[in-house]
Amino acid sequence: MSRYETYLRKIAGEDVDISNMPEPSDRYEYYLKQIAENGSGADPEAIAEAVAEWLEENVDPETGYVIDDSFSVQGAAPDSKKTGDELNSLKSAIDDLDGAVEELEAGSLSALNATAGQVPTAKGDGTWEWAGGKTTVSGSTPTITAVAGMRYECGEVSTLDFTPSATGVCDVIFESGSTPTVLTIPNTVKLPSWFDPSNLDADTTYEINVLNGTLGAVMAWA
Repeated sequence: MSRYETYLRKIAGEDVDISNMPEPSDRYEYYLKQIAENGSGADPEAIAEAVAEWLEENVDPETGYVIDDSFSVQGAAPDSKKTGDELNSLKSAIDDLDGAVEELEAGSLSALNATAGQVPTAKGDGTWEWAGGKTTVSGSTPTITAVAGMRYECGEVSTLDFTPSATGVCDVIFESGSTPTVLTIPNTVKLPSWFDPSNLDADTTYEINVLNGTLGAVMAWA
């Protein structure tokens, strides 16, 4: 309870102990104390003047809010700091999406190029791409141009033409049947020395992971 409220409750007739109240900090509080203690003795004109002065110094005439200089916006209403913080957070989020919006409008990030489950993802160079998720690839002779963050799950394939994404991670999993799969993958992709894309094993499942279009890792199991 504030000092002002304490004095006002006393003046209103409530049983409030004001004997240990600190010394008044301003004229407004002084006159309230006088009335609360004595019931009289304060000049009504002086009270009116003190109240008007306090209102002029501490209340925004347009909003009616009490001004508090402890907040981030000096001379503004008490909720200004919280509102300012929330607006700054919102501005940051909007700025983060600006690149994606611009590319969507330009057509370079067309939703037609997205696969289910993907979201616009920053590439780190100021541009964006669709990324994330997995997709099932049908057919026995697929050609795949990979998108970063995507996993391509094939069944048994006789041929597979796989071009990894230039950035990020992508991977493909497929089955080499009784007749080994003929795999085509760019020779710029560095693969483990034990793995020969032109000489796959029959009846084997392969998983190939590629980072930034050049670094490849391979797992194989029968």
